[in-house]
Amino acid sequence: APILIAITTPEGNALAVNNAITELSGYTPEEFIVKNMNDIYVDPDDRKRILAIFRKEGRVRNFETRFKIKDNRIITVLLNTDAIEFGDKRMILATVRDITEQKRTEEILEKQKESLEQKNAALSEILVQIEIEKNKIKKQIAANVDELILPIVKKLSKKGACRKNVQLLEHNLKSLTD
Repeated sequence: APILIAITTPEGNALAVNNAITELSGYTPEEFIVKNMNDIYVDPDDRKRILAIFRKEGRVRNFETRFKIKDNRIITVLLNTDAIEFGDKRMILATVRDITEQKRTEEILEKQKESLEQKNAALSEILVQIEIEKNKIKKQIAANVDELILPIVKKLSKKGACRKNVQLLEHNLKSLTD
């Protein structure tokens, strides 16, 4: 994106602008020169805040604001200013970069992040529920083994039928339910 460079009076009158003004705002340099800077701010208080910072610090860095451009669209810009001497008067050297697309991309990414966080929370809850169900099933299997299979295994082991195999079966069943 082109970077607009402008020299303005503290009152907002543009004295000079580069050709990037056309791509940024739709105005030709000649059209822009006759405009007052106060007229392009969506929020007039932004201009007041910029001037307050400028008067206090002698410059402004990375001030995000919105401009209304020639075709009535609103763009988001990042503004930087420095004081320059123009003759015996103090003027403002401003650089302006259109960050509208960057802001849109950031908004999209933020929405995607929020969506992923919601999905992650839902998946975490599902995993908790799966763990609860797994434990219920494990307890049911253990109860079934204890109630149905182990009594039969104990009867078989008392009858002497392949004691070793019955003990092995009993051991494996117990390890299944642990």
